[in-house]
Amino acid sequence: MTEKLVVEVVAAHNLMPKDGQGSSSPFVEVEFGHQKRRTRPKSKDLNPVWNERLVFSVSDADDLPYRSIDVAVYNERISAASGRNFLGKVRIPVASVPGPGEEGIPQLFPLEKRSIFSHIRGEISLKLYRIAASGDLQVAKAKNQQSREKPQMKQQKPNAAIAIPPSVLTQKPPELAPRPRRRC
Repeated sequence: MTEKLVVEVVAAHNLMPKDGQGSSSPFVEVEFGHQKRRTRPKSKDLNPVWNERLVFSVSDADDLPYRSIDVAVYNERISAASGRNFLGKVRIPVASVPGPGEEGIPQLFPLEKRSIFSHIRGEISLKLYRIAASGDLQVAKAKNQQSREKPQMKQQKPNAAIAIPPSVLTQKPPELAPRPRRRC
């Protein structure tokens, strides 16, 4: 059975400003195998919402447990000649992606650095799932619409990202009182 891998890029939160004016114009680039797809850039938005569906062909479903999805967030610079700025990345093992017939749920992934010199913050919300190629995207769209209408709780797989509301992530931790020093 031939499958398709679907990566729904939902949103990002608390991104690092990189345009020199306190903002960024982020877009997401997703790579699976030798296939690359990207979202549209969101102009001057540190908390962008995309709700874009990127679809990838799966050539060998038996090989999926050994593959990964690379997601990178970039700031699009104003002039095409000046390129783009790196805002963060995440690598997701395909083994953690629900198979055909299973419902994908939005998950929050903290953005990671590309190197020790990267200045990164924020997280990205993605909904990942696989569909049968013969099942067509119309079936997947209808199924996802139904799941939005009647929310269901689903047990997380081990090592899967945990969906955390953005409001929790922006709360400051409580202040701790300093410990008294011991005298020897």
